[in-house]
Amino acid sequence: MRRFFRPAVAFLLLVAVAAVLRLPGLTRHDVVDDEALMALRSYGWIDTWIGSMQSPIDLFPTQQWWQDLSFHDHPPLTFFVEHWSFRLLGPTVLALRLPFALAGLALVGVLYWLGTAMVDRRYGLLCAALGAVANYPVWLSRVGFQEGLLLVWLALALLAFLRSLDDPRWCWLVGTAVGLALLTKYSAVVILPVIVGGYAVLAPQRFRQAPAWGGAGLAALLLSPVIAYNTMYYLTRGHFDATLWAMLGQRHQDFWSDDHAYTGINDLLRWWHWLPDGFGWLLTLVAIGGAVLMAIHWRGGRLPGNGPRLGWTVCVLAVSTVVLLSLAPGRKQYAALMTLPVALCAAYLLRELTRQRSGAGVAFIVLLLVALPTANGQLLAAPFGTPGAAYQVLRPTSYAYRALDEYLERLFNGQPPAQMITAGDVQLAERLRSRHRADLGRTPATTGRPPLVIYDDRMDFAAVRWTMLLRDLYRYQPTMVTESLVKVFESEGGEYLENIGFNDFRIILAEPLLLGENDGAPNSYGWRMRKIFEREGILPGTILTDAFGRPAFAVFQLTTLRSLVTENEE
Repeated sequence: MRRFFRPAVAFLLLVAVAAVLRLPGLTRHDVVDDEALMALRSYGWIDTWIGSMQSPIDLFPTQQWWQDLSFHDHPPLTFFVEHWSFRLLGPTVLALRLPFALAGLALVGVLYWLGTAMVDRRYGLLCAALGAVANYPVWLSRVGFQEGLLLVWLALALLAFLRSLDDPRWCWLVGTAVGLALLTKYSAVVILPVIVGGYAVLAPQRFRQAPAWGGAGLAALLLSPVIAYNTMYYLTRGHFDATLWAMLGQRHQDFWSDDHAYTGINDLLRWWHWLPDGFGWLLTLVAIGGAVLMAIHWRGGRLPGNGPRLGWTVCVLAVSTVVLLSLAPGRKQYAALMTLPVALCAAYLLRELTRQRSGAGVAFIVLLLVALPTANGQLLAAPFGTPGAAYQVLRPTSYAYRALDEYLERLFNGQPPAQMITAGDVQLAERLRSRHRADLGRTPATTGRPPLVIYDDRMDFAAVRWTMLLRDLYRYQPTMVTESLVKVFESEGGEYLENIGFNDFRIILAEPLLLGENDGAPNSYGWRMRKIFEREGILPGTILTDAFGRPAFAVFQLTTLRSLVTENEE
């Protein structure tokens, strides 16, 4: 009983530490980058970038029966999780990020069971400890990237694979976990050489047994939406979705603007810096040392547990992950795939240390030196010390658009709904109108208009997708970029917006703090509007500040746009 109780207490303590590093301040930093892009599409389950990348909603005038089965650049599972989180909790940052925080906690548990299955409970606890405090998995738990969910399925697939080597009934879980991993992101292919090759080397009889084929069939069933989607994409457009298109080296005008293409040898070294930047030099070096020690022990037949299984799993997983990352663009979230190899290798060295008389203390100090920079960088808006030493550079760094988001929540609170369709795509416009009728049971009203927010075209477009476009498309809180306002003037006339009932205009312009070199860009409409306001003596009614009290956005409140119309006509 005591032998079981002590590891259980240690495991619960690790889960508590993991929660402390993941949950506080979860909603504080901005929704930016791919996180915002995925949230926009997840909320309404409408696959549009509102940008240059085309999807079926842009390519077909009417909705195709297959186009909602997946998304044009990723499989659908992460979108599905986010969609239902929004349905349950509303369009909040908490609803966006909570599934990934919970997935981070689940990863700690799966790593414990995985390490225990590989070697013993000590190794399992060390794997779980690294999953709890390492910077990369903590960061993934605080943002809405697919890798936050993917790592859980990959670790579960490895666990089921190891168990299935002794009991073929575990093959059903192998198929489930692999199917869910591939349904989350295609980079889950790194697990296939481990499993398929592992059966061939370690348990070839599995290929003749029904559970293995049943597990493979279950994985295919889970992937059927993606299979149907890509089959129809190929039949109608001559290519697969954007990610498979890039991985297979296809070329097509539909994705002419795509910069995600796999370019082979040109990208070999572009991701390596994310190891020290994301994990820190200490953990990176410990992982390298663990990998070398594991290789030495494997060669000498001294690996603990079932040595060949441990060596095979860690080695092939590390190699397949490195190969994939070396062929893919060097994006920060992609390198998170190294979390499992790093944790398994580093935990091996720490386990060997704990077998020495003073090694347990050394291992504890190493874990502490990994945890403290993680807490410093992830929990504090302004971490102290030197980047790369006191904290890793992979951390939330922007805290201005959340202030804008909160301002808009207050502004539109209690206001009547309105619909401002600015999209030019026929199918998108019709689906948005249908959604409006389904949600509100009537056509857009022409009286009792809410404020109309007009925002700077120099703002970060990823952040705009969350703060502005999601409101405009799905929440019926009208927003419009300054460029679109000018197009309305040109096509509909200067008094069009006032004629249809708008009389409260909030023009939000970004301050120099956010703009950098774009602050003085005279070709932007935001810059021109600022000059008009300065000439007319119009002062902002509100200045929104970031988390450090620095001015981020200037809000101008107008009841008419006549001064802007006159300027546009000139």
